Amino acid sequence: MADRKVKRRLAAILAADVAGYTRLMETDTDGTVAAWQDAREEVIKPSVTGHSGTIVKLTGDGFLVEFPSVQDAVNCAIAMQEGLAASSLDFRMGVNMGDIVDDGEDIHSEGVNVAARLEGLADPGGICISGMVYESVRNRIEANYEDRGEQEVKNVSAPVRAYAIRLDSAPAAADAADPPLPDKPSIAVLPFDNLSGDPEQDYFADGMTEDIITDLSKISGLFVIARNSSFSYKGQSTDPRRIADELGVRNVLEGSVRKAGNRVRINAQLVDAVSGGHLWAERYDGDLDDIFSLQDEITGKIVTSLEVKLTDDELERERNNYVPNWEAYDCFIKGRNIITEHYFRFSRQLDKSPSEENLVSARIQFERAIELDSGFAGGYAGLSWTYSLGVRHGLSSTPDSDQDLAMQLANQAIEADVEYGWSYTALASAQLVERHHGQVISSARQAIGLLPNDSDGYAYLGLGLICAGKPEDALAPLQEALRLDPQYQPRTRSFLGIAYFGLGRFKETVQELEMVIGQLDYAIHFSLAFLASAYVRLARTEDAKETVQRLLHLYPGFTIDRFRRLWPYKDPADMEFACDDLNSAGLPETIQANTVAPLPDKPSIAVLPFENLSDDADQEYFSDGITEDIITGLSRIRQFLVIARNTTFIYKGKAVDVQAVAHGLGVRYVLEGSVRKSGARVRISVQLIDGETGNHIWAERYEPKLEDIFDIQDEITGAVIGAIAPELSRAEQDRARKKSLENLDGWDYFQRGMWHFNKMSAEEVGEARRLFEAAASCAPEFSGAHAALGYVAAVEALSGYTDDRAATLEGGLRDAERAVALDDRDGFNQFALGRVAIRRRPNGAGGGCARKSDPA
Repeated sequence: MADRKVKRRLAAILAADVAGYTRLMETDTDGTVAAWQDAREEVIKPSVTGHSGTIVKLTGDGFLVEFPSVQDAVNCAIAMQEGLAASSLDFRMGVNMGDIVDDGEDIHSEGVNVAARLEGLADPGGICISGMVYESVRNRIEANYEDRGEQEVKNVSAPVRAYAIRLDSAPAAADAADPPLPDKPSIAVLPFDNLSGDPEQDYFADGMTEDIITDLSKISGLFVIARNSSFSYKGQSTDPRRIADELGVRNVLEGSVRKAGNRVRINAQLVDAVSGGHLWAERYDGDLDDIFSLQDEITGKIVTSLEVKLTDDELERERNNYVPNWEAYDCFIKGRNIITEHYFRFSRQLDKSPSEENLVSARIQFERAIELDSGFAGGYAGLSWTYSLGVRHGLSSTPDSDQDLAMQLANQAIEADVEYGWSYTALASAQLVERHHGQVISSARQAIGLLPNDSDGYAYLGLGLICAGKPEDALAPLQEALRLDPQYQPRTRSFLGIAYFGLGRFKETVQELEMVIGQLDYAIHFSLAFLASAYVRLARTEDAKETVQRLLHLYPGFTIDRFRRLWPYKDPADMEFACDDLNSAGLPETIQANTVAPLPDKPSIAVLPFENLSDDADQEYFSDGITEDIITGLSRIRQFLVIARNTTFIYKGKAVDVQAVAHGLGVRYVLEGSVRKSGARVRISVQLIDGETGNHIWAERYEPKLEDIFDIQDEITGAVIGAIAPELSRAEQDRARKKSLENLDGWDYFQRGMWHFNKMSAEEVGEARRLFEAAASCAPEFSGAHAALGYVAAVEALSGYTDDRAATLEGGLRDAERAVALDDRDGFNQFALGRVAIRRRPNGAGGGCARKSDPA
């Protein structure tokens, strides 16, 4: 192949496309093409030429432009959007800068990819620029810049800081004006920096921050920004005055924590954002045993500085504040940090999504906290959260008992400390799953009474009122939750959109839910479902169908029946017209019969592609390799039916409904997992799920050292297969035991027989023989039944369970030989034949007492 010369240079890149182009083409092909041509010839090309740009390529619905300077690129984007204001098309534009590679036909680089991703983050009619571009033009180009925060973008390892340029002609996704200052002293507590030199101590700094926020939130005379919005600034070097403007507060507290051994040093500064001056700055040193006193000092200093007067009730609570054992508290903040990170904040990162693994990790910490201090309410409240969240997110293998535990533990937390506000929010979470709507509302109000600035309490109050059929009453608490937590809006805006839906205000439903879905790389199923229904009510039929298709793409197997079970309305009638709308838009009522493959007559399993949770997208090969090795290893076990790799990999990268996958592939079990590789270590998490019930049968985590990549794949594969095989056998035996005798087939008789046989007593082995004989009679070509009869004969002869040893072994030999004749490659058949043959030898005679551990 001849060498091809390429050129490298630094450039500014502008990427643009037409918002909703596919829908526009379906609705009016000729009109859309004509509008695109007019925009291209009358606005785009002249603007690009006038700003020294070069159009690299035009696509069906967009274009890519290179500029010699960032200033030219941004000025051109603004000029084009102003010129396109009269067009029927809404263009989205993204601007970035970086090194590019020019091959003479096209330009390539990560900088080009980022520009394209920024374009996708822009509002219709708007412009989105990277942080590097913003820093270059913010003092040169007069514009209204809106900080969109750190954005995780596809195929780019590091988050990208994004800024929107607000134009009068661009339809805003939300009111971009800074929120007004409250009519009382207001504060945001920024995440304290961890200066310990150990990233593992981040939880401690985060815990310190959250505790100060919680303590301040108890004070009704203060307005305190919620932890989720405060934590959106974690790790950023930002101007406190800008943060105060964005959050709508007058004061900002920032600081750092250094923990060394049993000593801790806290630096804290309170800033008046209006003047930019420090109200005070202090350093606090002490032992870990004094940590609560140090926190109280900081809180007291803030209250004094802001001249806030505590009520009598607040003073009484302060005097009676429970001080837990330090070690218990340390466990508590570790567990709370896990819950907060994975369940209380929306995250774009896959490794921050809810999973059984992080629930178990948090549960261990809360259980340890209770062991160390049985009087500390936080341990019980946190443990309650882990159980109710597991049920609500479909991560519990025993939902009924877990729900009971969630209720019991929340009540134990309240018994331990009736003034501990978080306990009542945990109780509301448990009550919501049980659809005790009045109790949810009551518990949320109690939480707000104890934590007047806690946005979670207001959000749960709003949700409880919606589900109780009182959407009008839900608006005020949801608006308050948004005001307290202005940087953490997707969850609460979803609830607000659904409240508008209940009021028949469908345009506002669409506005809120489109905003939520536009802010995330994914979409929550209930948000998409209510959005599709609202589109139907507004006669936007194509939008409704497109939304349902997106719902089914993200959640294969999602149905109207599942939607009914998912959303906890008190009155089922409140769901019905939404369900009718979804049906008209193409969402199936139930899993279609013709999409459900029949179950085979032996254990069947599908291994879904393991998720790559590493920061490096190049590690996909490692997680895919683990998946393929496990599929190959399981395929060697002749008792299992294993779905082929090409079929299961169609689910790669999708959020799937495991039960729907099992139904569609015709398997009883599904194995899923994740791989996180970091440096010389790897963590593999694996879960085996019953596809009929959705319950988890088994879960395990492996954390070996990564010394040789292929050796480690072999080790993990062997460990997983070694664990799965007996778990599948146990699951099959339990399933067969629960079926009535008239519904048993050959495989079920065999599994029930194995359950009795493993007990090894004379009575149980006799029952096993009867069941194996029934299996052989029911399915005469099933080799396992005949092999099991041969094995039984060997055990009966060894253990003295037969009056005619020779005849028993003779019959067992015929059975085992029949099994091998049917399938001579099955290891169990060969094993059974060997057992009988050994017992028939003269020196193979045995008798006496049976021993359960004897391998026969």
